[in-house]
Amino acid sequence: PRDRHAITAHNRALKAATSANERPLDPSVRAFAEMLQNDSVIRMLVTRMITEVPEEHRTVETVAELLQQLNQITMTAPQWEEDKEKRIFFPMSALFTYMMMTTPGMAVFRMPKMNDALRGVLGAWCAYLDSGESAHVLNEGPNGWFSESAIEYNKLWQFKLDKSQLHWGFDCFNAFFHREIKPDQRPIAGKDDPEVVVSPNDLSLIHI
Repeated sequence: PRDRHAITAHNRALKAATSANERPLDPSVRAFAEMLQNDSVIRMLVTRMITEVPEEHRTVETVAELLQQLNQITMTAPQWEEDKEKRIFFPMSALFTYMMMTTPGMAVFRMPKMNDALRGVLGAWCAYLDSGESAHVLNEGPNGWFSESAIEYNKLWQFKLDKSQLHWGFDCFNAFFHREIKPDQRPIAGKDDPEVVVSPNDLSLIHI
């Protein structure tokens, strides 16, 4: 987000949630921990990137705490944020923001073994977002994806949904994320016009 203070606030909230609800490590996080234990170079770089984060932004103090926070992320569904300057929908990126900007952080995130281990954690997070447990953020509250501001931003009237059903018919967060567009919305235009660019998804086009 543009508001960097929002990143630190988000990470502090993650730290508090982790401290209040420690649980056994997900297998993917255990595998990440084992990789750190068995690779002294990566373990050294990860330890150093944690300690080199400026104190005012540091929300992780040890490798053990990093593992617990990663574990919490694997069971966390993104919430809607009305303020566009404070939106954080990818919690792992927020967790590593300041760590990645350190010299050891830049080094360790170029290592395939590090990224392979984190890819496993992301896979566990995806599995959670495919589960019914993640649907709790699909509500009409201020931080729910069916709040007025979220409906407007995501143009939800263009998609197939059923307000009479629990979570408007979506059984998990990913089902909502991959929602189906109504047939009469967003027609494909200019299929035979070489001057028309047809986008496969929502994005911003930049002319260079």
